[in-house]
Amino acid sequence: MAHFPMSMRKCLGCGEEMDYAAPLPGDDDPRGPRPGDLSLCMYCGLLMAFDEELEVRLMTPQEAARVPRKERVRMARALRDFQRAQRRAKRRALH
Repeated sequence: MAHFPMSMRKCLGCGEEMDYAAPLPGDDDPRGPRPGDLSLCMYCGLLMAFDEELEVRLMTPQEAARVPRKERVRMARALRDFQRAQRRAKRRALH
């Protein structure tokens, strides 16, 4: 899976640092993020969008309502898998 380095920014929900963007598993899009693309914080699950300068911004209620259910399910699964992997890595580090 491709990772696209970005200048350091913080999630607008939880404040976690975000320093790269990556497509969801199963997406083979080789390009980096573009204005209007969605950004999902893998720590708190906040759904944001990239603005014209590729900074993350909160989505309007109208934008959020237009995200297809299928895409929301894919994002929820990616978030779940990421968080499970984080918990496993922490447990391994403790042993």
